[in-house]
Amino acid sequence: MFPEQGRDPDEIGSVLSDWQGADIDWKGGRAFSLVYNSADRVLEELQHRVAVQFLHENALNPFVYPSLLRMEREVVAVAAELFGTDPEAGTMSSGGTESIFLCVYTAREEAAARGIDRPELLLAETAHPAFTKAAHYLGVDEIRVPVGADKRADVAAMADRLSERTALVVGSAPCYPFGVIDPIPELAGLAADAGTLCHVDACLGGWLLPFWAEIGEPVPPWNFEVDGVTSVSADIHKYGYCFKGASVIVYRDVALKRRQHFLFDGWPGGLYGSATTAGTRPAAP
Repeated sequence: MFPEQGRDPDEIGSVLSDWQGADIDWKGGRAFSLVYNSADRVLEELQHRVAVQFLHENALNPFVYPSLLRMEREVVAVAAELFGTDPEAGTMSSGGTESIFLCVYTAREEAAARGIDRPELLLAETAHPAFTKAAHYLGVDEIRVPVGADKRADVAAMADRLSERTALVVGSAPCYPFGVIDPIPELAGLAADAGTLCHVDACLGGWLLPFWAEIGEPVPPWNFEVDGVTSVSADIHKYGYCFKGASVIVYRDVALKRRQHFLFDGWPGGLYGSATTAGTRPAAP
């Protein structure tokens, strides 16, 4: 019900604190997959300060807010350097689900350009449900294949389900259910031999695996160093320790990235364009 009178700001704060009391204590380490806490007080304070500084800006129009465009480009460039691709070949998104949606959309558009009317998405049963959601929204047929005894994608079983309609082969680095990295070189080779795309969902591991490798830990090949990998998604609001929602989707080249762009000028309001599914975007993340 719309209140007849407003409330004192302190009263509102007190009410919200009371409501928050029923929420999980994410600082206690029991909110895995929901909150990734760096326990770095300086970082936390910086994030709060930046969020307030850019609270009202709108990332919809980069020409009006060049500072936001510069920041996004720098973030994408860092990801591109870590993953081994062109710094111009990516965008930020609101999270892993949107990044996955964008890679499936890009694959659908690329398949359409090759004359495929009913594209298929080929992935292991351990792939994130966001792929199923994207396939449902976008009218793409999904084929989920059981994993092997090691809980990784079964390349031979997936090869058996490959078809002329396959628009995208998916691997996880790592998958959520078991924390294992799929055999990305084999999956990417499968896609390359079929002349189709291969996406690596590194939403969980993308901002962690490069640093594990840097300190000498054994990390299986998973990024653009693998021939045949055409896109990678990685959430900054996980082990990048940024606040939500922030993710990146990066491609092998700029031409493929342009498949996810939308432009429209068939109305009296002038040119409308966006690189992601969102229109208005908060600046803070």
